[in-house]
Amino acid sequence: MRFERLEELVNKAAADPKSKEAAIVAGLLELLEPREERVIRLCFGIGRRKLRTLQAIGDDVGVCKSTVARVRDKALRKMQWQINSRSGRARQ
Repeated sequence: MRFERLEELVNKAAADPKSKEAAIVAGLLELLEPREERVIRLCFGIGRRKLRTLQAIGDDVGVCKSTVARVRDKALRKMQWQINSRSGRARQ
């Protein structure tokens, strides 16, 4: 299964928790650090169906919104790398 954008995959997983996409995202989330997983879940509304702003997530996690954005971006890169490596498209 190929997605042009990882965000598309995560959004589909958040919208339908019983979908194939949700199973893929669940596996990817298990590979993240706990804080990264929490930030991704909050940013995309996974398990809550409610999106939150970076500021609100930062208040919840105890960091500023720019730190939340960095954690989110790092986690998305890790998830994208896993998808690419599974499909044989990882950069050497």
